[in-house]
Amino acid sequence: CRAAGTVAGTEFRFVGEAGSNLCQGCWCCRRPARASSRASSPARPNRPPPPPPSGPPRSKVHTYGYNAENPLRIQTHAERTKNFFLVVGDWGKAGGPGPCQVAVAEKMKAYVRTQREAGNNLLFVASVGDNFYWTGVTPDAWERQWASTYGTWDATSPLYQVPWLSVLGNHDLGNDDTYALCPEKQPLATLEGKHYGSKQFNADRNPLRPDAGCDDAGTVAAEPARCAKNTSFYWLPDYNYHYELPAAGLEVIALDTNDQAIDAIGGDAS
Repeated sequence: CRAAGTVAGTEFRFVGEAGSNLCQGCWCCRRPARASSRASSPARPNRPPPPPPSGPPRSKVHTYGYNAENPLRIQTHAERTKNFFLVVGDWGKAGGPGPCQVAVAEKMKAYVRTQREAGNNLLFVASVGDNFYWTGVTPDAWERQWASTYGTWDATSPLYQVPWLSVLGNHDLGNDDTYALCPEKQPLATLEGKHYGSKQFNADRNPLRPDAGCDDAGTVAAEPARCAKNTSFYWLPDYNYHYELPAAGLEVIALDTNDQAIDAIGGDAS
């Protein structure tokens, strides 16, 4: 009897009880050892590379319809930890500004002033929705609820011309901004086949912005008072968008999640 294995070209295999380590009589078989399957397998023929795809080359760049690479030219501090931003939401007030809104705005200004004195740099204000209560923006709300409250048009304010990166909330989709949620019914603008209806969108998608058209020097010269009401740094290019600040190692992704609360759209059960 031999232990299972290959000896002198003969292969001994166990065919009896499991765990047996000796070949005993009929419990063992012997046969010439076979070459390994790898050695006996024929070599695979070299296959030619697949042909190149037909048709025009595909673009690797997705077209968003807006510029995401810091279009507002936000300045960053070379030391990353010296940069900061503010986040505010539900800041609007019907007929406002209200006392709570004013109090929060003053705290924001005081905080920014203190941070700047410490050598820190405000990048932007992130506005996370419900910006103009109760039922969307009105023509006078830009000045009454936003500019006068936060000092965005006041050169002495710490928030003067600070960019606001905004997104829509359910109160921004009410009767005062009737087609914000269904722009295909009455679009304010159509870009690349997509309709836009919100009166908060950037001026290229919303000709009802107070300073729409004021990127033209002739318009500024002809209408200086209107063009002084600068809303171009209130940034809302689409329902969902992203904003890149490579120098600060930061990317902002703005998502409209109103589909998660359809019953609350409009803010006043409209």
